[in-house]
Amino acid sequence: MLQIPHDGAIKGTFDTLQVIDDVYIPNGKWNTADYPEPITKDYPKYGPGGATQAITHKEIKLDSLEDLRNNKRGKKMTDINTEYYTQEEISWCKEILLKIVGKDNIIDINLAINQVLGLVYAKGGGGKQEIYSYVETMYEYKDPRIFGKKISN
Repeated sequence: MLQIPHDGAIKGTFDTLQVIDDVYIPNGKWNTADYPEPITKDYPKYGPGGATQAITHKEIKLDSLEDLRNNKRGKKMTDINTEYYTQEEISWCKEILLKIVGKDNIIDINLAINQVLGLVYAKGGGGKQEIYSYVETMYEYKDPRIFGKKISN
């Protein structure tokens, strides 16, 4: 189990056997030191450390992905968060995503809506123009949270 020493915001579950032949423990100092760092400790300015870590370069297929911030039991990331976003914002976001990106290039429309509106809200909220701007930027950079490997660089 990979874990962090504090409450997490997002929980993903998957079968580790799918990456077992590609998992390794990174070296310290962002993989530049000559010693392994299985438990984080090298950068105390970023926190107390203590999190376990391992690296894989394989794609991981998740069994589930949950947002733990708003619901202690977890809320699926593919459920649109109607507690925070208005129907108007959700409609705008869906319309803009489909216009700029296209249905076939989005892994999951609800996940994409949550990601875009989450970023808009994290920056203080906004209207249709802000949503449009975020979608354009995420599309330009092929943001894997929305597009995964469906769009090539």
